[in-house]
Amino acid sequence: MALPNIDLVIVSSGYEQRSTYLARKLIKQLEGATKICCGFNSNQDSIQRKRNDKWFEKLGYKYIEGSGDDDYFMEGLLSKTIKDVFLNNQSINILVDYSSMTSLWYASLLRCLVYNDFSSQINAYFSYSFAKYHPPAKQITQNIHVNPIDGYSEFSFPDKPTALIIGMGYEAERAYGLTEYFDADTFIFYNDNPKEGQFVKDVEKLNSELIKTIPPNKIYKYPINNLDYLERILYDLCKTLILNYRVIIAPCGPKPFTLISLLVSLRLANVDVWRVSPGDTRNQITRIANGEISIYHVGFLND
Repeated sequence: MALPNIDLVIVSSGYEQRSTYLARKLIKQLEGATKICCGFNSNQDSIQRKRNDKWFEKLGYKYIEGSGDDDYFMEGLLSKTIKDVFLNNQSINILVDYSSMTSLWYASLLRCLVYNDFSSQINAYFSYSFAKYHPPAKQITQNIHVNPIDGYSEFSFPDKPTALIIGMGYEAERAYGLTEYFDADTFIFYNDNPKEGQFVKDVEKLNSELIKTIPPNKIYKYPINNLDYLERILYDLCKTLILNYRVIIAPCGPKPFTLISLLVSLRLANVDVWRVSPGDTRNQITRIANGEISIYHVGFLND
C-alpha cells in the first residue's frame, strides 16, 4: 500500500539481516521523519546485529536499548516521544517495522496507541518484511513463556469452557504442546499462500501430529499477504465463539498472525492473546528479506 508522509518510524535491530530492509528501501521517503531504532539488550555479540546497528546509525536513527521481555518498554518510549516531539501536531503518521520485534514490543505499541489519551489524531502503519525460504532448524526449542499478554486478557474467573485458537508456526512441537496445556476445544490457523509453497509444506509437516487431531471444519487456512482477509475470518470466528466460550488465541507464528490476533483482542472483549515463546533460547536464524513487504494500516485506533 502507498504510505503517506511519515512523522515517526520505529524499527528494531536484532540478529536478522532483514531488520534493516525497510529502512534502507524507504531512505528517501523517511528523510523528514523522527527515526528510532530499538536494540535488544541481549545477543549483542551477533555479527549481523553489529552490522544492523551500523546501518541504522548511518541512516540517522536514534538508538535506544531495551529488553525484548519488557511489557512496557515500547509503551514508555512511544508515549514519551509523542509528548516530547509531537505535542502540538494535529495528526501523526507512525510507521512500525515489527519484522524483528518480539510480540511483547508490538503488543505494547498497540496498547499504548489504544489506551493513551493523546490529543493528536494518530494513524499507525505496521510493516513486515517477508523472509527468503530457510529450512526449519533441526534443534527443537521448548516454550519458556506461556502466559497472557498484559492488556490482552480478562482476569475474571472463567465461567465458560475454553476455545483455543492456535496460529501454527515454523518450529516443531511449539503448537502441539498447547493442546495438553489447555483443556480446550481447539482450532488452528496457518498460512497456505501458494507463493510460499515450501514454507507451507514445512509447517504442515512440522505440525502433522496436531493437524491429525483437528476436525477439518476447525482448520482455517489464510494467505499471509492478505491480512484484511485474515482479520475478517479470525474476528468472525472469535465473535461467534465468545457467546459460549472463553477464547484464547495462542500465536506460534508467523508475526503477522500475532499482529492480527492482538487487533482482534482489542476489538472484542473476552478474547485473550497469550505469549508462546522460547525466549532467548529460540533458534537464531539470520533471516534475509525476500523483497516483499506487508504494510497494514491500523485504522480503528482512531474510531
